[in-house]
Amino acid sequence: MNKRSNDINNNVQDGGENYPLYTEKIVVNPFVRYKKIFAALRFLILAVLFGLIAAAVMAWAYPKFLNTGAQTSENGNGKDKDALVLNKDEFPSDAIMDETVAETKPQAGQDNKPTIQPPTEQDPIETEPVLSYVELLEKIQKSIVVIADTPKANPGVVPVPGEAEADETVGVIIGELGGRYLVLTSNKAISAYSEKVVKIGDEAEVRGTLISSDSRTDLALVAFNKDDMTDYEKTLVSVAQLGNSYTVKQGDAFVAAGKLYGKTKAADKGFVTSVTSEIATDNCYGMISAGIRAVEGDYCFLFNGKGNVIGVSKLVEKDAKFAANGISDLKSLIEKLSSDSDIIYLGIKGTNVTSSMVTNYNLPYGIYVTEVIIDSPAFHAGLRMGDVITRVDGTQLLAMQQLSDKLYSCSKGQQINITVKRPGMTAYTDMTFTATLGVR
Repeated sequence: MNKRSNDINNNVQDGGENYPLYTEKIVVNPFVRYKKIFAALRFLILAVLFGLIAAAVMAWAYPKFLNTGAQTSENGNGKDKDALVLNKDEFPSDAIMDETVAETKPQAGQDNKPTIQPPTEQDPIETEPVLSYVELLEKIQKSIVVIADTPKANPGVVPVPGEAEADETVGVIIGELGGRYLVLTSNKAISAYSEKVVKIGDEAEVRGTLISSDSRTDLALVAFNKDDMTDYEKTLVSVAQLGNSYTVKQGDAFVAAGKLYGKTKAADKGFVTSVTSEIATDNCYGMISAGIRAVEGDYCFLFNGKGNVIGVSKLVEKDAKFAANGISDLKSLIEKLSSDSDIIYLGIKGTNVTSSMVTNYNLPYGIYVTEVIIDSPAFHAGLRMGDVITRVDGTQLLAMQQLSDKLYSCSKGQQINITVKRPGMTAYTDMTFTATLGVR
């Protein structure tokens, strides 16, 4: 045994300090020790870089995607951003009040009558001169087009003027948007069409595209491209002006044009036999009775003496007399349809409280709720039959037409505050409810 071994053994035997076999200190490589941390940092850096690249690509590609989708809208497959802007008509105060109401707040002890805002300007459409019957027909017929299910089997054959084929209806051109003419027509009439072919003049045909439709009012908007027409064909059509149906009275003369007596692009004249109201969900439509006989499949538009549209008829499903919705109550809906936007839903039916109802039934002015649709936003908000709606978001309302216009300006999921007067044992109580709007 060598000297170092003897010294170690002696040291142990003497109770001295024990020496380890290896005294060199081993140092671990930092990269090995923090391997997992370095891997996590590398993953995080790569993820950030990928996110930045993806954001840059989306910022470049997304606007192009939107532009493409806006031009391929077919019954909701893509949302057009642009919309028609129509001249709205103020709901007449005399439909509510028997006399003019002063624009002052009531003093203590006075009746709480609502404030009526008078019209601020005259509708420029209503200043147009009345046309002769020949001029009227020429103007009207240029705005009426035929919509067919399929193209003509024999393009060279000129059809008998006014004679309707099996799957044809009519529409009226109501505006231009994005290089296209927009045609208002019946949703029921075209719902089964595999194609929408718009006929111009006697022979020209262009492809039509459904923009949007509303089954409740039986309205649909079909568009066709101006670029698909020749210069001559463009001279055969014109955009109809939409008039003010609130001014229509019993005995007024009108011209009905469209599909009449089973023939397309036909026309007849008559007199308004009555003007009534039709209660609908979240709306109230003026109904113009035309007094003209109609057969199954007929569909037409009513024009006043200036050649402006005042009514859109119901599609006739059995022989009857024509009845038409007043155009003033449809303008906000048409704007929505032109942009293929959601139709907002509250879920009530109601009638306007007139001054005679205030006198006879001691009702407050506003909208008397006749029905609350089960499971609707109004139902969940707490509204009930018998409530009288007086304000929405602080704005005074006197008519269902004003409420519907308010709803058309709202969006899905928006919350609105509805103030009502609720009948009690001896008096009405003011209450406010918050409704979260849906779509229908």
